[in-house]
Amino acid sequence: MDNQSDSAEVHPDCASVMKLGVWDRSPGNGHRWHGNEAARSSSPEELLSGLGALRKFNSVTNSGEIAVLMCQDGGVISYQLADQRWLHTLLLKTAFRQRIFELNLVPIQELGAFFNTEER
Repeated sequence: MDNQSDSAEVHPDCASVMKLGVWDRSPGNGHRWHGNEAARSSSPEELLSGLGALRKFNSVTNSGEIAVLMCQDGGVISYQLADQRWLHTLLLKTAFRQRIFELNLVPIQELGAFFNTEER
């Protein structure tokens, strides 16, 4: 698991990520967007190239890799599906933090450092 934070890391805002034009709002959820069908064939590196540092984690079920792009006001979580396509989800801050916690990507003792809360 790679959860080291570099204070010089660039964190885009969600509006910059949204400008990629590949997002569809999740039905009934104003805080979550999923990558459209075209985006599902792109890896996180291909889709999010140049926006900021991707952090990679193994899923708790060891079913694959999960990539995370931290944004100033949320983030993107991407994971590979069984058919080798990718599910990319753009979330605003509260939903992003909740999803990171639900996925158990970072030990609870390290969540504050992961989200850089000591600096904000």
